[in-house]
Amino acid sequence: MKQPYTRLSRLLALGLSFLLFLTSCKKDNTQQPETSYATLGLYELQLSDADHLLLMHITQVGNQPIDDYSRFDTGSTGLVLDADGMLPASMFNASGFTISGDSLVYSGITVTNKRDTVSYGIAGLSTVHLYGNIAYATVKLGDDNGHVTTTRLPFLIYYKCVSGESGETLPPHSFDVFGVSVLDGPGVILNSPLRHFKLPAYLASGFKLGSLNFKALITDKVTYVPGLLTIGLTKQQLFSSGFISHPIASETNALIEATVQYDGNPAASYATFDTGSSGFSNLETGIKGNNNTILSGDDKITLSTRHGFNYNYMAGVNSNPTAVQTTPYPNSDVNIFSINFFDHHEYLLNYENYSVGLKNN
Repeated sequence: MKQPYTRLSRLLALGLSFLLFLTSCKKDNTQQPETSYATLGLYELQLSDADHLLLMHITQVGNQPIDDYSRFDTGSTGLVLDADGMLPASMFNASGFTISGDSLVYSGITVTNKRDTVSYGIAGLSTVHLYGNIAYATVKLGDDNGHVTTTRLPFLIYYKCVSGESGETLPPHSFDVFGVSVLDGPGVILNSPLRHFKLPAYLASGFKLGSLNFKALITDKVTYVPGLLTIGLTKQQLFSSGFISHPIASETNALIEATVQYDGNPAASYATFDTGSSGFSNLETGIKGNNNTILSGDDKITLSTRHGFNYNYMAGVNSNPTAVQTTPYPNSDVNIFSINFFDHHEYLLNYENYSVGLKNN
């Protein structure tokens, strides 16, 4: 008489196992939501009402702890760091690094014998020149507020920074730069440090920068702003988060085609948005010359793209300062919009398909 109950028990056990199998299959087929690789805070510094800096806190290079606030720069490419505080003073001087052979290695940092010079600024107005060598190391971005470490990447470690106008040697760390723009092509070594992560297959290599909100800043005080930088782009961020996408006109910088005017006068046909330009925006007439005119106020600047993005502002000395210039170079056709653009706009750069996303906020 016990056998029917045994069969029934077996049937119930088989049924329970089948249900567990179905539940297990259902769990396996549930897709987890796509998330970015990392979100970091950045630091903002207000030098004046019209002059601001955006900074990345770098706390380790290789195995060497450092405490460096580098300029977060959407207008240049590559990490550029002063050797001061990273290498012992006995390893370098104003003439260069002491290298016997192909390279020197210190605390997980490899400094090669390949010299390079990086320059920033606008020729004829204000420039700096940094003299150094190509080096390689992992880099820790961020601090106790949140951090992430890159894979091993190339960067310029410099031993001297010189003013292009006066020839004066500037103090250490005068121009540490965290350049995140695009620069690809034959012979290119330095590129954006944000390209050096092992991302999941569903993420596109790139970053999103939130709006900066200068009104919350206090002059001469460094302010931490959480969540400004997103590393690794999801499909939602690329296609359905309100960004207007623009193809990059050149793989040597994040330039987009745009119609730009100042008080109805035409400016050049390309634009870039540059957090590294902390003071003035620069509008280029495209005419060869060597003139520079600062707009004094009540001058309306308009930018529009064929993809539907519009940006307008009134230029003034103390608010959105803007210069109109001709340069010594023929056919110069790039308008540079300063960090003030980012006060009310979000910015996205996709390294994989070479596009810039812009969003009014």
